[in-house]
Amino acid sequence: MTKADETRRTLIDAAVRILSRDGWAKFSLDAVAAEAGVSKGGLLHHFHTKQALLEGTLGYLFDEFRARVEAHYAAETPTPGRWLRAYVRASFEDYLPATGIMEIARLAFESGSALQTLIEADHLHWQAHFAADGIAPARAAVVRLAADSILIERWIVQDRTTHDAILTELLRLASESPQ
Repeated sequence: MTKADETRRTLIDAAVRILSRDGWAKFSLDAVAAEAGVSKGGLLHHFHTKQALLEGTLGYLFDEFRARVEAHYAAETPTPGRWLRAYVRASFEDYLPATGIMEIARLAFESGSALQTLIEADHLHWQAHFAADGIAPARAAVVRLAADSILIERWIVQDRTTHDAILTELLRLASESPQ
């Protein structure tokens, strides 16, 4: 990883922390630069605008999630639902900065910006994998939506009581043939 890549990662991590901790109201280029320990000029060298920083952050989070799904995919049995099970497993990992993602998603759909385009492209990426995964489309959609809602649950409720039981049930649904 180059020094520039490390700085971009530091800035993105700072952006996610601010969004997660303080929300959009306190999100600014100055706040991100201070959180990252980088000058505002250094931040602007990597991200010319607040929008560019948000797009870079969202793109990075999607890439991280994809890499985690792909790692789970490699470990999954090559049977129908392999991509879906990998997606579910990655969705249940604790690494996800749920509130940061939720803040960016909320902003994207409120503004109709390029962020929304990134979210839609990511959705289509996963839909293409699931469509060829050997699980009935409606079942795959139910499993994916349930896995996606885990982010919301962690953001709002933060109750892990039924976490393992939900994970087990979603993996079962992602493995069974439709009835």
